[in-house]
Amino acid sequence: MPTLFEIMSAKLKKETPVEQTVHNPSNWKIGNLVKIDTLDYEKLIFSVKSIREIKRVIGNETFLFTDYSLTAQPFGGDPVNTILRINDNGKSVVLLNILDNFTYNKDYHDSLNWDNNHNYADDYGVSRVQEGDAIYWRVGQEPIQKGRENEQVLKDPYHATASFIEDSNNDGKINKNELKQYEFKYWDFWRQTEMYGVQVNDFYFVEMDKNGYFTILTGAEIDANRIQAL
Repeated sequence: MPTLFEIMSAKLKKETPVEQTVHNPSNWKIGNLVKIDTLDYEKLIFSVKSIREIKRVIGNETFLFTDYSLTAQPFGGDPVNTILRINDNGKSVVLLNILDNFTYNKDYHDSLNWDNNHNYADDYGVSRVQEGDAIYWRVGQEPIQKGRENEQVLKDPYHATASFIEDSNNDGKINKNELKQYEFKYWDFWRQTEMYGVQVNDFYFVEMDKNGYFTILTGAEIDANRIQAL
């Protein structure tokens, strides 16, 4: 039996869970169960597969948001994966899916950089992308109307640092060496659209890592009350 001194010493030595060393507004841990009350996901139970803190610094301001990668295993079906992105400590919650990922493509890169290819901006310089019939504009901006041509517009990607946690060795424990950091660039685009009769903000994010590998994520805002931790 441990002595009182050994018990107290063990408590003092107890380390902070790795999941709490990153921005984690939901206070979730790897393996926690989550339910999403939407038509697509209402019958599924998801588990937290990974947590990713994303930090962007502009001047003296730091912006943080968090991606929770979720996975569910329907009986007799293929795994279902989605990403829950929490901005501003829950003021904005976005449900994302990976649309595509691919190695470096110069033409695609040029299409994201307005200065290199004016065909991918509107007549007044606001960057945009098109996916099917949907046109997305840089987040926080909209098509500039005549008479506003001199307003400053956002053309360049953001630079961000990610802190990524997952149970990489599948031992059911999260160790310090399973926290990885890396830098990447990203472009953010948005549009307003209607889903199930409700107007929502719909997003299109493009990430590019240091090797030029692209990942495209798309998705819309969701009411935080539709997310339940089990």
